[in-house]
Amino acid sequence: MVTGVGSSIRLWRLVLLAVGALACRGASPAPDLAVPPLGMPTLQRRVLAIADSELPDDQYGPMGVNERGQIIYANSGAHAPIFRVIDSNGHRLFAFGREGDGPGEFRSAGNVQVRGDSVRIFDDQRMMMLHYLLNGKSDRDIRSLMLDIPLEWVGDSVDHWVPPGFTRTERSVIRRTLVGDSAGRVLIPESDPGFKAVLASPPNGKRLMRISYAATPTRTYIADAWHYRIYSYDRSGRLIASFGRTLPPHHRGPRELATERAGLIELGKPMQRPDGKMTPGPDQRARLDTLAREVTAHFNQVPLHVDALGRLWVIGTANDATTVDVFSDTTFIGRTVLPCYLTMSGFPVALAGHWLLLECQLPEAADRASELQLYRIVEATRRP
Repeated sequence: MVTGVGSSIRLWRLVLLAVGALACRGASPAPDLAVPPLGMPTLQRRVLAIADSELPDDQYGPMGVNERGQIIYANSGAHAPIFRVIDSNGHRLFAFGREGDGPGEFRSAGNVQVRGDSVRIFDDQRMMMLHYLLNGKSDRDIRSLMLDIPLEWVGDSVDHWVPPGFTRTERSVIRRTLVGDSAGRVLIPESDPGFKAVLASPPNGKRLMRISYAATPTRTYIADAWHYRIYSYDRSGRLIASFGRTLPPHHRGPRELATERAGLIELGKPMQRPDGKMTPGPDQRARLDTLAREVTAHFNQVPLHVDALGRLWVIGTANDATTVDVFSDTTFIGRTVLPCYLTMSGFPVALAGHWLLLECQLPEAADRASELQLYRIVEATRRP
């Protein structure tokens, strides 16, 4: 999964594909295995004792976690070293990265992918893919081709997408492009019934601007976040299953509702024009009256993840908490609810090996904007 994008992401940005070999050393795709549901894995939270000097200026994005529970996150947007690497207890291991245009330097650290001892960071200003070892040693910088919105890095390819109506000439399809290819192949066409259902899923005729997506070399998933329907495809892009959960319509929790309400009130205040005169803000009274009844998505930021056993993890929200649903093939195994008000900007979820990493927004009274929550995934044992 392309994860760990910073707290403010440019939705329409240039994406880089390596002209040479793209796959990180140590990056092995999750296999698609037939796993009998032995029960819902247990999530055991690890206490991260991060020193005050290692805490970020604002939020932790971009961030990632590897199969050993080692975490990488941005500590500062401008002052070197920019990135920190900590172990599963929060202790600093390495620090690296500086702003600039030279080898191993970046202007704007976008998404981060970490696998084993390899890290690659996308610089969306320099249009470079920067490869590092986890100890911070720069491996190589690679100039790349321009694509659409990235969805998933899959081996030596990337899946990418243009939302409907974004351009007049380009169709809204999902493509898989090999390294060095300029066009790639259509993986999921606009005529696919699952894809059509996902594109039409936002309520009140709204245009879909973000798609829930996960992929391995042999399996692809897209999801309708409003109706909790997931569509799975084989390696050729053929629809093979539709599944999900039958849940009541999703609404904002008290905290999210209060935040949204405050934003609308602020938006409706009078604004000063360039000539110094005040002009009324847009009338938000009708929206404020119906805000609590608005149907919202069951999951938002990077919700779909495939683990090392081929199971699908769906990270969502309910009543200001984080929900973790796990599926084995199309079978729902179970749900765990975590005490995390998931950060709503950027990409606040990463999963690798037996580790789940979340970035959780703290209350306004806290002295920090967010915190990291790291969970060890402990498998259920087969009954004798």
